[in-house]
Amino acid sequence: MPAFLQEPFNLLKTKGFKGYPFLYFGITFISLLFIDLWFKYVNFGFMFDSDIIHILLIDLVFASIIMLILIIAPVYLRKYILFSILFIFVIMALMYSLIGFDGLVVENIYSSNLYEELGLRIRETFNWKHILFIIPLLVIFSPFKITYTKIKYASMILVLLLSSVVGTLYLDATKYNNDLEVTTNLEKIIYNDEGTLLFNRLGSNIGFMRSFFNDYEYNLESNVNLLGQTDAYLEEEVMSWNNYKGIYEDKNLIVVEVPGLDYIAVQSSVMPTLVAILQEGLTFTNYYDDSVDSNFEILTGLYPDSSSLNNTAEYAQNSYPQALGNQFLKMNYETSYVERERMTFEYENNFIARAGFFNIQDSSDYSPNLMSNLELVQVSLPNLIENRFYVHYKLTGLESEPTDYSVQGNDYSDIDAPEVLKKYYSYASEIDMSIKSILEVLAAEGQFENTVIMVVSSGRPLYIEDEVIREYVNGREEFTIDRVPFVIWDGYKEEIITEHMGDINIAPTLFNMFDFKGDPEYIGVDVFESGNNVVELRNRSWVSNAGYYNAYTQKFLISDSIYRTDYLDEYIMNVNKNLYFDHLYSRIILEKNYFIQFKV
Repeated sequence: MPAFLQEPFNLLKTKGFKGYPFLYFGITFISLLFIDLWFKYVNFGFMFDSDIIHILLIDLVFASIIMLILIIAPVYLRKYILFSILFIFVIMALMYSLIGFDGLVVENIYSSNLYEELGLRIRETFNWKHILFIIPLLVIFSPFKITYTKIKYASMILVLLLSSVVGTLYLDATKYNNDLEVTTNLEKIIYNDEGTLLFNRLGSNIGFMRSFFNDYEYNLESNVNLLGQTDAYLEEEVMSWNNYKGIYEDKNLIVVEVPGLDYIAVQSSVMPTLVAILQEGLTFTNYYDDSVDSNFEILTGLYPDSSSLNNTAEYAQNSYPQALGNQFLKMNYETSYVERERMTFEYENNFIARAGFFNIQDSSDYSPNLMSNLELVQVSLPNLIENRFYVHYKLTGLESEPTDYSVQGNDYSDIDAPEVLKKYYSYASEIDMSIKSILEVLAAEGQFENTVIMVVSSGRPLYIEDEVIREYVNGREEFTIDRVPFVIWDGYKEEIITEHMGDINIAPTLFNMFDFKGDPEYIGVDVFESGNNVVELRNRSWVSNAGYYNAYTQKFLISDSIYRTDYLDEYIMNVNKNLYFDHLYSRIILEKNYFIQFKV
């Protein structure tokens, strides 16, 4: 243990580098910097980017705060305080590196035994690199004597090292990374909110500092006329005419939203009705969904506010005139929202009502017990399809791991497949029977010819391992694992749509296809209008026709050599900038209740 940590401190005794504050600061700063830079190397490889500047600055802030704490603390507590702080940083670095960034989030681990799953991940990923994280702790507990000469030379080396690192950042980053990497502020790409405190990157986790850099770079007038800036930004996204505009004018719409629906179930033996619809309708083969607020994005065309844990609850009282239900209401449609799960929270009903649904139902409106999807469709739909109508069904059962086999679906217990897939297929079969029932009810009620059916998955089943999905479905690589079914079917128009599309594009796309007369004020864009549309994946990574951008590593995987042009770096930087603004203005719209404050 360094002797200075066990000696009394006297402000009057301070003499240059011999003073204890500098020792506290130097030991702490070097230890934190080592942990952060080693963390960066272990998880992201050897990369020079602007993220290093943030690591240096924030470690300076932390070291200064810790120094003040040690000065104030009693002598006998200093070594324990410093050791405890560094121990926490080391454990965080180890856990995030061993388990993975999503591993510490309980809801992202669908094992029946959480600790067994975490232990397995640790055993599979542990290697010699992780041992070096404990070096700062060994240094603190090792007895050594610090002299003025040693500190002087050590400080000179440290200054030289920091100058080299910071100076390197102003050189061409392609010298150190591949020729498709883009130099940009990595943090604002990874973090969904410029003011949120997150720990995805150790050391780079101070929100106000990120906000400062973001405002400086983009000249955002954060305190002046935010609503006016938002209005100007939305006006830039005004839709123009395209070949799909008005093709479903005056037709009815039934949306079947299915959380957990994946291509792994789209086979004739499991979901024959959906297979037929995918073959005969407008089938979007590059539709992606990995959002936790898919329903919110589908209905509103906005990104959720990432500073809120539950957007539906926090912004339930907002006005959403651009939402799908309200747009159909303006066209004199009867709007209904039917969910199998019981909506027990008042905010759920409030949000759905604000999104424009006049008639809101769930299983409890028809039975004291939870009904199956098939039963709910059969009993509810005949009463909802009079006049012109928009009915939004949210069918559930696939989003969480089934505990048994579906009662009304087919039994797949005897097939050669993992147990989790057998149960999944059984529940998917019941979903397919519900879709078939919708078609049968429409035919019986004479509404078959003038009704459009939209089937959309709002996220794949996360409890099914990626390796299982890749084994049973071809073409599901790292960034295509979140590609899920989406089709719009009217019985006549058949086409394969390869343009990339996400939740946020659905509302503006339907806006044009049904020729709505309201204001198309969406953050998302009509997928038929944009061309080379960009779909955001997790943590600001994204995919488009040109390729896949990994926001963690800042690497771009090009899809075809034709996109390897002199403008590729500029294209990537512009996409990242646009995604940043899209999230920023979505947040302003929600937090400021934009459509009330600015429009009324």
